[in-house]
Amino acid sequence: MAIRRILAKRLSSTLKLDPLPPLTILERSHIPATPPDSVDGDFFRRFLQRREINHVARLPEFLSIPVGEKLREKLRSMNVTGERIRFERLAPPAPSTATALLPTETMGKITVNDAKKILKISQLEKVKSRLREIPMNSISYTEFVEICDEFCCNREQSLDFAKMLDESGSVIVLGDVVFLRPYQVAKSMNKIISESIASPNDPRRRELEQMEKQKALIDQKAQSLARFYSDARPTYPGKWFSMLAQHTTRHSLAWDVGTGNGQAAISIVGHYKKVIATDVSKDQLSHAQKHPRIQYIHTPLSMSDEELVSIVGGENSLDLITVAAAVHWFDLPRFYSIVNSVLRRPGGIIAVWAYELMNVSPEFDPKFKSFLDSALPYWHPNIKFVFDGYKTLPFPFESVGLGLENEPIEVEIQKDISFDGFLGLLKSLSAINTANEKGVDLLPRKLVEEFEVEWGGPKLVRRVIFKAFMLVGKVKNTKI
Repeated sequence: MAIRRILAKRLSSTLKLDPLPPLTILERSHIPATPPDSVDGDFFRRFLQRREINHVARLPEFLSIPVGEKLREKLRSMNVTGERIRFERLAPPAPSTATALLPTETMGKITVNDAKKILKISQLEKVKSRLREIPMNSISYTEFVEICDEFCCNREQSLDFAKMLDESGSVIVLGDVVFLRPYQVAKSMNKIISESIASPNDPRRRELEQMEKQKALIDQKAQSLARFYSDARPTYPGKWFSMLAQHTTRHSLAWDVGTGNGQAAISIVGHYKKVIATDVSKDQLSHAQKHPRIQYIHTPLSMSDEELVSIVGGENSLDLITVAAAVHWFDLPRFYSIVNSVLRRPGGIIAVWAYELMNVSPEFDPKFKSFLDSALPYWHPNIKFVFDGYKTLPFPFESVGLGLENEPIEVEIQKDISFDGFLGLLKSLSAINTANEKGVDLLPRKLVEEFEVEWGGPKLVRRVIFKAFMLVGKVKNTKI
């Protein structure tokens, strides 16, 4: 804008010094008033000056270049030194809002988080490069994790890398086998399927479609049972977890084993900095309650003890181990061996508890007990530990004053549930599903209707009582 104003000023002063010459009139006989091929005389009136044919063409003075003395006078009249552009006064553009908010010391530099990201990407690419060097098409999962170990800082990062490579499709993990070239697996599967059931009338195609429908129904049923199980389980009292926290010297890391929907883990995290929550069921974990300080991990039965120890924090690392309504299903010698390895010594404790199925009312309970008796043949043998109130459960740990082997502490837990919640809990029992697999329906429609009448209707919410029992201990020969 400043330059435009200066140029306009110069032009104005020039015009004042050298006004345009007067128009000269052409002789009418020598040239027509308007050009013969023109349709608009305004063009000539605006841009062309009419003159006599024999008149010598001369440019206006403001379009001519002065020379000699006229040039010096022109420069003096323009006052070049007075209003020149001064670049030293120009300031650089103001920084954008986003840039202005950054600390000065980070401008143009790599932050610690950026460096960590770059390092992680570099490590991951090294793992991929190492896997590409392997001539075989598949390796064991243990070998796969060991390769990740070569480029990682710790075992936990190795397992994270292994999971990332599986989820990204760089490898395919099926059980204990890791396929290093997924494209070959996909190509082979497509070839097998296309060759085996190429004909639309092939009976195997219909069989495959039927199997896919059955799988979808099984998945839907599993998700439904997991949801019912989550809604109908009793809510553990908050005072339990406060009591347990008072018996550990540190509150850094806890492990909730068989976490299910994370009901216990979500209470434990209120007292510990981090909780590792594991389960063999992916369906249960899919319904787990999320929390930034809870890490849910799927631990299949095929996982080795060494891998499990590494995942939960390593030896002598855990302040608290909890097992809610699940330890009676475990391989107890194997599990207790792991506990003795990972539980902090001294200062760490293990707590296990369970509960009997609910008591509803004097009118309802006899029919409910009859139903449970009919299911006894279909229970896993270890259910006896629950029916005995954990009084016969092996528990080779030193007491800390909260129950001991053969003498668990007992407490009643109240919960308000609807009839649908009650029915969902029954359908989630392992004995019911085992009986169904054997062709026995322990919950026929008639029995469900009788339960509904005794309950008081499908919409009625009743307060029921679960009788719970707990054992708490520490590794023997240690001091809390």
